[in-house]
Amino acid sequence: MSILLKSISVCLLTLFMGVAQAQPGPQGAGVCPDMHPDDMMPLCWDEQPLEFASAGACYIPWLDGVVLIDSVECSINFLVREGDTMRCCGTYVTDNILGRHDLPKIVRPKSLGILGDCIVLLASSAGDSAFLALLPLNVDKEKSEMKPCAVIGFNSSAYAFQILPDSKEILVMGKNALGYDIYYVSFDDDMATLTLSSKCHYHVPRQAERIQSSDPSGVGLTVVAVVVVFLLLACICFIMKGFASSATKVQNRSGKQSAASTGVAATATANSTEEVYAAIAAAIYTYNEELHDEENTVITIQKVERSWTPWNAKFYNMNKYFNNRR
Repeated sequence: MSILLKSISVCLLTLFMGVAQAQPGPQGAGVCPDMHPDDMMPLCWDEQPLEFASAGACYIPWLDGVVLIDSVECSINFLVREGDTMRCCGTYVTDNILGRHDLPKIVRPKSLGILGDCIVLLASSAGDSAFLALLPLNVDKEKSEMKPCAVIGFNSSAYAFQILPDSKEILVMGKNALGYDIYYVSFDDDMATLTLSSKCHYHVPRQAERIQSSDPSGVGLTVVAVVVVFLLLACICFIMKGFASSATKVQNRSGKQSAASTGVAATATANSTEEVYAAIAAAIYTYNEELHDEENTVITIQKVERSWTPWNAKFYNMNKYFNNRR
């Protein structure tokens, strides 16, 4: 049995090492092995990587104002400083949450930005829906409802964006159940329209897809499943065998103890004498005699005379026909 277990362990170790070597590395990471180092793009120190930041507030220096996100009311507020106080110049509600019960579908503001004379607002829900809107900056009115001048929607949830003023594009980072999405939204000089120029999608492979790519025929998975089943059966057999042996030991131990107690009782019985039996019998007889009261054995017989009753008179049982004949 030990040789069988050792062989099974060696087979499992070899199989797992082969599967680990066959699995591909993460997509999009590292360098392509077919690419020569001379074919790679040279490093450009003038271009810095773009950071997708999710801003909950944005300061406007030329207006001395600030745009804030109110996550409770699902809205944004445009405030302008006036001395030591702030004046609300506009409010925009991304979704009316009054009477709503479908919380995953409520669209909440995620990030803010300033593009020219417009506020760039990104709002998204917990599901697969989001939109990007351009809101004009108007400081003349007091606490008015801001109306977007351009809106574009997406089929995935989004959480951050980056403005590219040189290419007149806005990069929106989104995510859905299948993976990640990057939307390239272009805008014109008048900030009147938003157009989806392109979209990039990255599919996150699931565990089943990874196993299928590493083992297309399914032979490795089948072998692993069969070996695991046999190992479990072997473990169950060992457990049952150990349980049976332990139960047998306990039963033998209890049998020895009962035999020892029976031998002690037999020895005590053999040592008892006839006088002990006689004493026991006398005690039992005395006890039974004390349970009854003493009674005299005189029997008294008295004759009781009873008055006559016609209940057993024969003439009452005769038919009237016979009485008339007589």
